[in-house]
Amino acid sequence: MFATQEQIEKTGKENMEAALAAAGAQLGAFEKLASLNLELTKTCFEAWANNTRALAAVKDAQELIKVQGSLLQPGTQTALDYWVGVYGLASQTYGEIYRIAERRLAENGALAKAKKAA
Repeated sequence: MFATQEQIEKTGKENMEAALAAAGAQLGAFEKLASLNLELTKTCFEAWANNTRALAAVKDAQELIKVQGSLLQPGTQTALDYWVGVYGLASQTYGEIYRIAERRLAENGALAKAKKAA
């Protein structure tokens, strides 16, 4: 059986809505990523300012070694936290888009089965 004009239009509109939903999910992810990047920038700036103050207050070589050793760990943790956030955001967005595609494929599969039965 051939698809009617109404069926083609309906499927086209449903596919367009699914594409718009996926684009909306991506836009939301970009907004969250921009926010995450802004927070990282603020955190790095604050850390840089604090590190600069700590280094400016150093009086001798022994104190310099102690201060330098304390500067590395917070930066490493900040980087780790950032990438965990990016990974979580990417996973969440992928899941949303996957569910949209899965739903459309299921609906199109049900439509194809209905056409075969008719």
